[in-house]
Amino acid sequence: MLSGPEHEAGSDPAASTPTCATASLAIEQIDVDQITLTGRGRFDARAAEYLRHRLTRILRAGVRDLALDLTAVSHIDSAGFEPIEQAATTAHDLGGRLVVTGLGVTPTEALAHSRRHHRLAPVP
Repeated sequence: MLSGPEHEAGSDPAASTPTCATASLAIEQIDVDQITLTGRGRFDARAAEYLRHRLTRILRAGVRDLALDLTAVSHIDSAGFEPIEQAATTAHDLGGRLVVTGLGVTPTEALAHSRRHHRLAPVP
């Protein structure tokens, strides 16, 4: 589990994570059992490896429950949903879950068309 001053809101437990010019995933809040992440930019094929690496590092650190706010994501396609789905599956396998909030029209449509919604739990 992430704890201590080095893992407070705004800090980055995956500091060695490669960066992505088109997307970001920031830790906004750390609770006892859950981390809230805020996505920004374009979640597409160019961002997929960045997202996969970032989410994997967080889960490997012991976090089991993630909330992912996609309100500031301007575009998401099936390649952008893939690492989110993988993280949701991993969290589920570890007894946790990943919930997605802030889905606008474009991300919601992409999720519905990607047929990946069976592991993701959209929350209004």
